[in-house]
Amino acid sequence: MVQRRVKKLGKRRTTFAFVSCLLASSAAADGFYLAGDAGLQLAPSVLLRAGDNDRASRCDEFVNPRFAQLEGCTSPFRGEGAVDAWMSRFDSVRGGLAAAALGYGVGDRFRVELALSARNAAYEQSSPILDLDGVAFTRTFGSELPQANERVERVRSMDAFANAYFVLPNASRFTPYVGVGVGVGAARLEYAALWQRSADPNTVESARGLPNEDEVRRNLAGTASRAGGTLRDTLRGYQLLVGIEHALNERLTLALHGRWVRLGPFAGGGSYRELRSHVSNLRRDGSEPVVYRVSTKDTGFASVGLRLVYRRQR
Repeated sequence: MVQRRVKKLGKRRTTFAFVSCLLASSAAADGFYLAGDAGLQLAPSVLLRAGDNDRASRCDEFVNPRFAQLEGCTSPFRGEGAVDAWMSRFDSVRGGLAAAALGYGVGDRFRVELALSARNAAYEQSSPILDLDGVAFTRTFGSELPQANERVERVRSMDAFANAYFVLPNASRFTPYVGVGVGVGAARLEYAALWQRSADPNTVESARGLPNEDEVRRNLAGTASRAGGTLRDTLRGYQLLVGIEHALNERLTLALHGRWVRLGPFAGGGSYRELRSHVSNLRRDGSEPVVYRVSTKDTGFASVGLRLVYRRQR
């Protein structure tokens, strides 16, 4: 009984000491501050993986009115939710980044803040569509498919992070700091894709062997499948921060501010704008809609820039 009371008293003293330390630190706190960042980000190379729930073109009623006679064209399974049917690659690019933060300094060593940032990376690249072995679709389908590519215009994001910093002891006029943060990003990917078949019916090998081969060749020749628009997703992640600052006066501080950010995978999709030159479904009655889905693995970026901090008090 006595031992239990001693343990409880010890815990209470430890808690009281911890709270006292926090209050003492707060009493010596720098107080609130506002910060603004402007810099450059290095957006990484991107590997897009994509897929859809389409069937083979010979199972498309708009292309082949006799689709129901073919085995597999009416099977319940048609790849629902597939995201690994093809891929494309895009090189890394540079982009701009701007941020604003509201923070609070606790003593001379610790800071916490809520930061909002906006970033923009203009990829503006087209890439050939590849199968999962890295072979271009235009090579696999030969002269039937002279064009098959995906395009990424821009990647934009609005990010919100809660950050904590530790200011390193330093006797010089330049003060280094390190930090960590967790948060979310509302990402937007401007995406487009095109599959264009040859206008020559004689090149349409997808119809070979069908009872109505000539009809399907004519219906498929010259058709195009197009996808595109702004795809959106919300990503969770974390960041590491580092910098070095110099006090301009009692209220203003200028810093060289860097960050390395890791965010989760991106996924988005929708209906085709046109599927083999018709609406994005397989049946004339509007049934069996076809949707595509595009995804990436973990995403992230690195940035460096200038940060201007205004302190309410010191």
